Amino acid sequence: MSAIIGRWTEELLARSRQASLKIHINIYEESQWLSTVEKVMDNLERIQDLCLKVPDSYVEQVLSKLSSRAPRLQTLEITLDDSSLEWPSSLFAGTPPALHTLTLSRCSVPLSSFKLNALTSLGLYDVPDRFLLNIEEFLAVMSYMKNLENLCLDYALTSATGFPSSAVFRTFEKIDLPHLSFLLIHAPLSTDCRTAFPRKHSIDNSSRARMPFRT
Repeated sequence: MSAIIGRWTEELLARSRQASLKIHINIYEESQWLSTVEKVMDNLERIQDLCLKVPDSYVEQVLSKLSSRAPRLQTLEITLDDSSLEWPSSLFAGTPPALHTLTLSRCSVPLSSFKLNALTSLGLYDVPDRFLLNIEEFLAVMSYMKNLENLCLDYALTSATGFPSSAVFRTFEKIDLPHLSFLLIHAPLSTDCRTAFPRKHSIDNSSRARMPFRT
């Protein structure tokens, strides 16, 4: 079966010529499809949307392909179960200039390897404990996301306790994010936190901070 799929993959890639590709790879269990996946990833320069969910046995080989140029890449979604993985030292041979949507789940977050200027949507989910982000450091990274519209941090931060603090908000208010319309943080939150939020922000009692921004 995998041989048949492999031949069809080659045929479809050939017929598509230089058209942009939308690739969704979702493999839950180990199989004989690795060579087929690698053939698809060899066309990274043509990929516009890339959604990857692969078993541990595929991770190293598939991620090694992400060091190639990706000038058309607009949407990147990666879900991995191997928290010990190492990203390529140079993602996309520098950076994909068109990337506007980045979603990473259950893996480390190499934000320093991405050029974030063009991002309009960023989602980080279920980051392994040893890779959780410090909120002050993350706010510093946010200063580069001038076009950001949607931000979701679901178990990506070490704690949300610091976010309501006046010191952190002073830092946040200095960041110019004119297009941001939705921010959701889901992280451990101290139960004795009583810091007041600015009027346009809100927080509930379920350790989930929802902050709708009005422009």
